[in-house]
Amino acid sequence: TAPAGLVGALTGPDSLVPWLQFLRGVAAPFFNLGGDLGRGRAVESFEGVVTKAGGGAPLMVAAMRASAAHRVQELANKLPMDGVAELVSIGCGEGQHSIELVARHPGLRATLVDSRGPLEAAEAHARARGIADRLKFEVADGRTWSPRQPVDVVLLSNVLHMLGPEASRSLVARCHGMLRQGGRCVVHAQFLDDDRSAPRWATLMNLILVAATPHGANHSSSDTREWLADAGFSPVDELRLSLWNAHGVLIGHAR
Repeated sequence: TAPAGLVGALTGPDSLVPWLQFLRGVAAPFFNLGGDLGRGRAVESFEGVVTKAGGGAPLMVAAMRASAAHRVQELANKLPMDGVAELVSIGCGEGQHSIELVARHPGLRATLVDSRGPLEAAEAHARARGIADRLKFEVADGRTWSPRQPVDVVLLSNVLHMLGPEASRSLVARCHGMLRQGGRCVVHAQFLDDDRSAPRWATLMNLILVAATPHGANHSSSDTREWLADAGFSPVDELRLSLWNAHGVLIGHAR
């Protein structure tokens, strides 16, 4: 008999099946990498891979939603939010993390920044939870967008892995300028160890990203700490999440 938790993950309202289907599709460039290189063939683009993944963009959206649903609660439980009134989430996707935080903290307002499609889904989710009046939705490129006034927290949840090191460093530096003194930049990601060969899940995802995207790669926690420190964040704290989460959190404090 399968464990109850596994049955729920595969059959419940937050089923991981779309995520597993999507991974099966996007893993193909990694599995075929040796053969492609040996034959001198170019590795297929991420867009092409998504199109062939057996559902295309809708499957990718469903996969991201399913994956986030199993991480949101733990981050919301553990992320310190005392004294936080204004939060910005850059590259928020459908906004699950920010929406959960706003729902839990009545005094919190948030601005979600992404492209139109994900933000439309985020707004529908916020309305369903009765908190849309405390959220703003900004259709913009998060690499160049800035808030009108300094905020308390900038959240980068699963954003930097789609950017190269220099673009990641630049975005982290820009986040420092968005914060009030004493504000925090929260980086939520699948961090690699320094030798980039562990942990296993982050390493597998890193290989898929490297094979299938122009700039994508998981970054090490040391590299991310360095970007935060160089931007002026001090100290940089680590928030440990459970093993099943496969993510970590670094929190940089703006001086």
